[in-house]
Amino acid sequence: MKKKLLVLVALLGVQFLFAQETKKIELLAVAEGNFGGTNGDVFTVSNTSGEMVTVGPFYQNANGVGTGFNVLQDFEIVGDKAILVSNAAGFRVVIAEYPSLTAIETFTSMGSPAAVVGAGAGFAYVSFSNPTSLRQIDLTNNTITHVIDTENLVSGSSKFMAYGNGYFYAAMGTSILKVDPANNTTISKFPLNIGSITGLQFDTATQSLWALGKVSGVSALQEVNTQDDSVEEAIILTGVTNASQLRFGNHKLYFLSGINVHAYDIENPDLPTSAIYTSTLPNTYFFAYGKAFQVDPVSGDFVIGNASGFTGNSAYEIIDGTTYEQLVSGTVTGCIGVNEFVLKTTESSLGVTNPTADRFTFYPNPASDIVNFHSNNDSNYSVTLYNQLGVALKTIKSNGVDSTISVSDLPAGIYFVQLQAVNSTATTVKKIVVSH
Repeated sequence: MKKKLLVLVALLGVQFLFAQETKKIELLAVAEGNFGGTNGDVFTVSNTSGEMVTVGPFYQNANGVGTGFNVLQDFEIVGDKAILVSNAAGFRVVIAEYPSLTAIETFTSMGSPAAVVGAGAGFAYVSFSNPTSLRQIDLTNNTITHVIDTENLVSGSSKFMAYGNGYFYAAMGTSILKVDPANNTTISKFPLNIGSITGLQFDTATQSLWALGKVSGVSALQEVNTQDDSVEEAIILTGVTNASQLRFGNHKLYFLSGINVHAYDIENPDLPTSAIYTSTLPNTYFFAYGKAFQVDPVSGDFVIGNASGFTGNSAYEIIDGTTYEQLVSGTVTGCIGVNEFVLKTTESSLGVTNPTADRFTFYPNPASDIVNFHSNNDSNYSVTLYNQLGVALKTIKSNGVDSTISVSDLPAGIYFVQLQAVNSTATTVKKIVVSH
């Protein structure tokens, strides 16, 4: 009887830990709007009040009713400013304050903007077609100028661009254009061998640029070392012929194949990749429209949207990047034709008097061998690993801000890690998945 009671107490303890580990969700949704209308705008959805609540439209709330966009093509946040580009009559590029979205400067008649991406603390780049051009936005002076391209390396517009290691990169056909934002000058252009490039992401941990394309009709990834721009051998994604929307988060590359989400673990590669999640949203033209598939770069949680035929509130679902279970789904009230998201999720902690969900980070998750822990604040802490019955399986004490624990000897399943700073009462509990 006593043994059964102890097990019951352990189960209740784990349930308590799990119950306390709720996620704070902050979702920004970009509405492309109805073609010919002015309802392209930006909305937010969050659960800070306990349930998912939509706020917006932000641009019209800040600048007046009817000032929204006719086809809001792209949106980018750079520090305390945002850039909004409209790919319709007028072809607007707007610099606005963030998060209010109060307009600061508006540019028109420069061509049709294809995409915008931030390039460091004070710059962004916009790629245009009709006519083709690449221009830098200086967010300190709120100006926009052509890139200096004395060797005529800009050969077209680009929908896939990235920034990292101090440089801006743009996919142009089968090649990568490299630009130095400090002097707004093209540096080089080098080819990859994965055909037309259909995705570009930067991994700050390895200072690598990753590109998506195809080799002999099969989807493929290719890594570029940005220290010397050397190109690694293509990684063939066997069995996948339609990969799209390459994303980066939590040391993994994510991409869509139809309504399936795949993940390629950069540190522990395993091929062929298999689907980690199959979306519950309708598989129509409006599924993951535009860039309506995004990953939180820290947590690895991801969001998928559906533009809902541009006739009603756009749908979304948010998925836990560790367990691949749905966290929440719903609609963004007033968001017509969602084409982009920005997602941030954070976990609450047990330290009620001093929450520290961001005090520790760990990776990879899921894990099969070694789990790495890093403390942002403490060099003296302990890590305890529990099973789902609440039984402590392993405890390690740190020797500096970084530490590791082995899970290679554990059965596959869901576990909990409790991280305790020695000189603090704050405790963080997070889920970890062990898979072999």
